[in-house]
Amino acid sequence: MDVGSARLSEQQKQHLLQEPGQLAAFAAALKSRLHEELPDDVAAELASCLSLAGDAALRLARALGDTESISAIAAELRKALEADASCDQADGGQAGTVVVALVGRRVGVTVLPGDTVGALEQRLEEDHGVRGAKVTRPDGKPVQETTLISSIPGHLQLVCNSVSGVCVVEARGDRVTFWKEGAVEGEVVAGGRGPGGSLSQLNFPSFVAVDVDGSLVISDVWTARVVRWKPGSAAGESVAGGFGCGTSRGELNNPEGVAIESDGAILICDSQNHRVMRWRQDDEFGEHVCGVKNHREPDHLTALNTPTAIAIGPCGSIFISDSGNHRVVRWKQGLRQFQVVAGGRGRGSSASQLDYPAGLAFEADGSLLVADCGNARVMRWRPEADIGDIVVGPKGSDVGLLTYPTGIAVAPDGALYVSDQGRDVVFRWKASLFEEAPDIVAGGHGTGQSSANLSAPRGICLC
Repeated sequence: MDVGSARLSEQQKQHLLQEPGQLAAFAAALKSRLHEELPDDVAAELASCLSLAGDAALRLARALGDTESISAIAAELRKALEADASCDQADGGQAGTVVVALVGRRVGVTVLPGDTVGALEQRLEEDHGVRGAKVTRPDGKPVQETTLISSIPGHLQLVCNSVSGVCVVEARGDRVTFWKEGAVEGEVVAGGRGPGGSLSQLNFPSFVAVDVDGSLVISDVWTARVVRWKPGSAAGESVAGGFGCGTSRGELNNPEGVAIESDGAILICDSQNHRVMRWRQDDEFGEHVCGVKNHREPDHLTALNTPTAIAIGPCGSIFISDSGNHRVVRWKQGLRQFQVVAGGRGRGSSASQLDYPAGLAFEADGSLLVADCGNARVMRWRPEADIGDIVVGPKGSDVGLLTYPTGIAVAPDGALYVSDQGRDVVFRWKASLFEEAPDIVAGGHGTGQSSANLSAPRGICLC
């Protein structure tokens, strides 16, 4: 298809930069020229978005001269809108996509001009099956259903205060179990048929993430693969690796932490290849995200050493537990180096050090929580802080409570969940009551294969 006529001259680009509203007319012209490539309804939606996107349209205009098709323009616009809605200040009346974290998963919700709070909450339930979500102001105060979304200042937030239970990955149990709120026994939801490489088995699973449809994405270490297990299924499906240990783009070597991006792509800590990989839906081969050789140089800002856990930050940056280097680093698209956000001062137990960090989670204010395995504690690093503080662990009445914390999760109400691989238990501390004794929400009866036991719990996720 000849799209040369759809490109802009320098004079046209300058005109568009001065008049963002002209982008709508340009989109309409592209629609007529590229009709074969883009359905009418999508082209019409794009034209509407371009006229409403504000700053996103300005950024898009700068790239139009090199854009080959309107589909590429649409993709760029969606990224810009998502970034604007999730990380920038709200601009009254603009349409876009709000990406919200709901109990460990990210959901994209379209915001239309004139949307009320009630309409958005209803769309979240109807389109994404998320019940009980409520829009709040940045300070956490509730908002009336008749309030216009455009009238809410600052960052738009949606919270879901209902947690039905916790999924626990049992490494030595070769299974994932779900523990309902208040239950004394868990239900096997993946694996549980002994160690093995069939699609109905797991073999030393490690971490888990839950997708928007309720599917569990599980890293299976000794089969060198990541599997997706749909609710109620007797078997999973391999979505990454599974061809034996190796270094090619189609192989993994001891996959550990997993996270799901807003577009459904899966991020994987390929721990023994000392890299992070991305697998998109139905792709046979992965994409290298970050991590290079020389992983044994702890000050190297492009290298990883046995990355163990991964999390997506509030504004889309990737946070990685660089366990062998005793630090947590942040990777942002477009940057050439990691930014050290926790630890990185050698192995140790001071407030500025970590000892083989694992699970990661974020609190509502953006503070990073780290499962500091070797120090038997959970640390908090506030944004831009050089020194962390102990949340739970070896202090006061908590001495000896944790032995090897691996997985952590934070509920929307601020409660902290921690899996202790050494004690075969999952604890929960109520929000802001970390000095008090925790509740046991899974296990606590020693190691074993019965429904009341856990066997080496590692990653956890809330459902």
